[in-house]
Amino acid sequence: TIGDRTQIGAQSHVACVGEVEIGPEVLTAARVFIGDTYHRYQDPGLPVLDQPMAEPAKVTIGRGSFLGIGSAVLMGVTVGEHAYVGAGAVVTEDVEAHTLVVGTPARPVRRWDPDAAAWVPVR
Repeated sequence: TIGDRTQIGAQSHVACVGEVEIGPEVLTAARVFIGDTYHRYQDPGLPVLDQPMAEPAKVTIGRGSFLGIGSAVLMGVTVGEHAYVGAGAVVTEDVEAHTLVVGTPARPVRRWDPDAAAWVPVR
């Protein structure tokens, strides 16, 4: 499902065999990949296209989040509300709400601190 006012950038791909939920007001840049499964590779004699798909695991992108250019959100991941995924990041684990993640694999580097009313480094 794709929520109201969500904008998906050019050349992005949503690969859904089971369930992908993209919340409202999500913004993605170009070339973003979101997938709830992958092609298995156990049989080296078969082309990847002919390999069976892995059992899907739901992907959730929370309300008001941003997925940067060339980022990927992989199976079983939840990106929390108002989270930011940096350019080129590969998200393999859940991202807490109001958190900025970067890198491959993605890791948190900043989090919104409501008491300080500022983005603070994650230690």
